[in-house]
Amino acid sequence: MIVRELNDDEVRRVMREAELPDDLRRAASRVAAVFTQDWCPDWFVVQRMLRKLAERGTSTDTGRAVVYTFAYNKSDLFQEFRRFKEDGWGSYLIPYIRYYRDGQLVAETNRVRESRFASLLGLDHCTESGGASGSQDG
Repeated sequence: MIVRELNDDEVRRVMREAELPDDLRRAASRVAAVFTQDWCPDWFVVQRMLRKLAERGTSTDTGRAVVYTFAYNKSDLFQEFRRFKEDGWGSYLIPYIRYYRDGQLVAETNRVRESRFASLLGLDHCTESGGASGSQDG
């Protein structure tokens, strides 16, 4: 699994297209995009989860997964992106996570358990329990 931060130019494209751009959505068969603020306690949980999944190895037979992150309070785009996320996507909670399969949006969550996150990315084999136990999707 590859985890990388979106840069401001990519986020401008997100806002312009009102969606994660096609080339980013199709960078792998499974993609997630995490939009957050760096002070959020749930973001710390997600960061630990991403590190743990990456350490376990997350290649699947159907292709690798890519996870993009963007802590928008650290960007000059803070106010603009926050308004876009809230007004355009209707998401007032953080972290806000969008999941894609083969370029298509398949789910959106806020708080999420590792097993559910892994399941949405097709990485069930990378969690201790596997499968998607009850989620805290918001």
